[in-house]
Amino acid sequence: MYVAPKIFGVTVSVNTQPNGLCTLACPACPVGNIGFPKPGKEKMSLGKFREILDILRDRDKVKVRDLWPSNYTEPLLHPEIPSFIQELRNRGVPSYISTNLQSFKNVPEVLAVGPTQFRVSISGWTRETYGRHHGGDVELLKSNVRRLAQIPRKPQTTIFVHFHRWLDNVGEESLVKKFAEDLGFTFTSEWAWWKPPDRLVEALEAGVTLPGMEYLNLDVVLRGRHLKTPCRGIYKHLVIEMDGSVPLCCNMPRVVVGNFFETPLAELQKRKMGHPACVGCHKWGLSAAYFNIDELE
Repeated sequence: MYVAPKIFGVTVSVNTQPNGLCTLACPACPVGNIGFPKPGKEKMSLGKFREILDILRDRDKVKVRDLWPSNYTEPLLHPEIPSFIQELRNRGVPSYISTNLQSFKNVPEVLAVGPTQFRVSISGWTRETYGRHHGGDVELLKSNVRRLAQIPRKPQTTIFVHFHRWLDNVGEESLVKKFAEDLGFTFTSEWAWWKPPDRLVEALEAGVTLPGMEYLNLDVVLRGRHLKTPCRGIYKHLVIEMDGSVPLCCNMPRVVVGNFFETPLAELQKRKMGHPACVGCHKWGLSAAYFNIDELE
């Protein structure tokens, strides 16, 4: 029987916008490969965001280790994103922004408030490579990263340029690293993932290759089968959608275990343990590999 360790704190992703509201539709991301319903114009209010934080503190008595105001969305598209970051700062909760930076909307305002981490994702240096994995304009991204370097930021904010490594772009990693470090940013990289894992499991067991999987380094990913570590996505990461629904984990947005506003966190965590959707993920070692990918290289 799978038993999670005691929870001392959780990483929280609050989807302040509908899933799929993004400037890109990357083939290896659920936005690009499972077809979320077309997102409407509704967005989470600052009041609802505060309510979620209050419930976590008062009802669930849980420490929020850090919070991401998005899951499968582009957080900078929310007009109140600076206010969300300010609210987290007021409460002493570390805040994390992950963006493809195809838009510069709200960037100066967010940096003026001071998130803990501001991460820019990139998957190639050339138009051809970046277009294959992100589908966007890499020259626009480079221009926006240069603009980013000109904006004053608070001392507590670290800006990362994060490189998603695929089998076909490893030769461009050093170019992106130099670009980032020349601008004074921290560079990070890791082998990329194809999500959601439930679809990846289906493809692996059927012996088929879905679009984008041909660039996935399965040799590294499947080494997770040899790790005996619990899935942090289950016991240490809580995702809350706009309507309060709670997915099984950050990587399986379609598998819902309950509603945050109706069900205490302790009960939601119990429903996650031993969930049928986890079986294939554990079998193929995806759950272990996803959170320990650097250890498998």
